[in-house]
Amino acid sequence: MIKANGRILFLDQNEILWLEAEGNYVQIHTHQNQVMVRCGISILEKELASNFLRISRSIIVNLNYVREMQPWLRGNYRVVMSDGAQLTLTHGFRDKLDSLIGTPLGVRSGAMIP
Repeated sequence: MIKANGRILFLDQNEILWLEAEGNYVQIHTHQNQVMVRCGISILEKELASNFLRISRSIIVNLNYVREMQPWLRGNYRVVMSDGAQLTLTHGFRDKLDSLIGTPLGVRSGAMIP
């Protein structure tokens, strides 16, 4: 349940593609629309299922809707979502993804990827 604009919305977590913090608000992106809620992103992060991953200070993604990841600048990665959004996985949050996939990002089959 999410309180937004005086209404209480019932969102299935599977409908959420990604979330973006904007000051004291969080923009929730779904297949159908976007919902702005007055809440800290850290609070929502604690309530979300394990298939959600924080990729920066202001972005949380639903891993079910990540289409691809591309090496980007300064150890960051570009995360391309199924809705076409291009988000940035910052270097400081790579450890979370590394622990999830079991291998440091950029190391696969003995090869280093920048």
